[in-house]
Amino acid sequence: MAGSLQNPLPNISVNQDQPEEYVPRRRNRTGCLTCRRRRKRCDGVRDVCGHCIRLNLICHWQGPHEIGEGSASSSHSVSQRPRVTNHSCVPLTIPIAPAPFQFLQSDAPELARRSLDRKLALRYYVQIFNTMLTTNLENNGFLSVLLPMAIEEKALLDMLIAWSSSHLSLCDDTYRIKALEHRSTALQSFTASLLKNELPEVSLACCLVFCSMSAVLGDTAEWRNHLVGAAHIIRHAWLSSSQDGSLKNPPYEIRWLLRNFAYHDILMSVTLDREPLIPGRYWIPQPVNELDSYVGLASEPLALISKISSLNGDAIRQMESSSPCSDSESISSSSHDTDDSSFSQTVDLISQAYSIEFELQDWKCPESNSQCLVNLAEAYRSSALIHLYRVMRRRILGSSTELEGKIASQVTSIVYQLEQMPLGCLPECTSLFPLFMAGGETRSKSTMQFIRERLQHIATYRHFQNAASALSVLEELWLQHTSITGPMTGHLLDWLDIIRRRHWELALS
Repeated sequence: MAGSLQNPLPNISVNQDQPEEYVPRRRNRTGCLTCRRRRKRCDGVRDVCGHCIRLNLICHWQGPHEIGEGSASSSHSVSQRPRVTNHSCVPLTIPIAPAPFQFLQSDAPELARRSLDRKLALRYYVQIFNTMLTTNLENNGFLSVLLPMAIEEKALLDMLIAWSSSHLSLCDDTYRIKALEHRSTALQSFTASLLKNELPEVSLACCLVFCSMSAVLGDTAEWRNHLVGAAHIIRHAWLSSSQDGSLKNPPYEIRWLLRNFAYHDILMSVTLDREPLIPGRYWIPQPVNELDSYVGLASEPLALISKISSLNGDAIRQMESSSPCSDSESISSSSHDTDDSSFSQTVDLISQAYSIEFELQDWKCPESNSQCLVNLAEAYRSSALIHLYRVMRRRILGSSTELEGKIASQVTSIVYQLEQMPLGCLPECTSLFPLFMAGGETRSKSTMQFIRERLQHIATYRHFQNAASALSVLEELWLQHTSITGPMTGHLLDWLDIIRRRHWELALS
């Protein structure tokens, strides 16, 4: 009896019939759900473990369980706890955009994958790509608007296929030639559609798809032309007959297309340092708190960004009008009137700037079940304030300690809000703009590193090449700022200087 108590394990260890399912009891039970379903040992690194990074998998983590009444003392309630099986996983509260490689590694026939025919490109758009473009699934206009229109209009269908195949070619270079063929077909169909004078909403949708496709491909020269064409269509088809520059109860599809255009137009006004092509609130969703595919809950901050860009245009015109002319007699005769007029205009600009600042600070983000959408909206509010303070610094008041402090505070706010958004979440798709605005003003190396990692993730996970272009501008800017030793005299390099020197038209949309 004593001997058996001293050595109770040999009988267990020599049992050759013991099933191997008992061995994994030593696995890390606190690892991610992805590794647990694959029966692999997880290193436990949040938010993305090492195995999922290496294999380019979506790293799922189990969230906290709710405890019902009496569940702490009732074995019945414990039995009702949801269990993870091989066919389902714990529902995620934050939707994650699917990686393109999930489609590439699907069970599609090898011949079809190599040929990238139209059906395969359209299936990629429906299954993967559209989800990478929207901040939410409730109002995903890339499916609910563009796809039904494309069923009836061949030009738009060709454009969606070209867009989808072009993005797929960024993920796998073997699709590049076929993607070029699809883009050529789309251009021919679009030209034929314009010659036949098709419905204006179809032409507008094609222009917007071409603009987005050029931005995703990293174009820094031609994407704005498609936006200019879209602006002409909007003015001619809808705004020309409107007395106050707004539309009265347009159909849902047209409202979505106008919001789509406004998003690209307003962000373009920031990077090109100019007014929007079509200023105003013609595109504001009804109801106002309706989720937008691009900016989610941030429609009001986006409208105020447009207002700031218009203010910037007014300030530029004032500077040009107050510049000295060559006629010395006209200068002496009108200098007093010019000074009074210039002073009055400056006071008016300052008043408008502080009014916009108050509107942004007073804005309340609509309530939402998605915390990520709230985080994105707050990041856009801070980006709008940075844009405002930059205009005040460059055009109206000049640099001051107060303005620099306000800018630094908004940079901190953007980083805080975006840190709450997990990598790969749906609202991440339009976080490029706030990341860039914060990166252009930060002097903190830790903040630079955070922005660098986020932009690299957007460029590698979503394959949005305009994120890589934006990062290259910031890297040059950061190199200049971090290499400065001692006090800086004169003009401090700005990201606008880098863009102009490169002759770029940077797309942040």
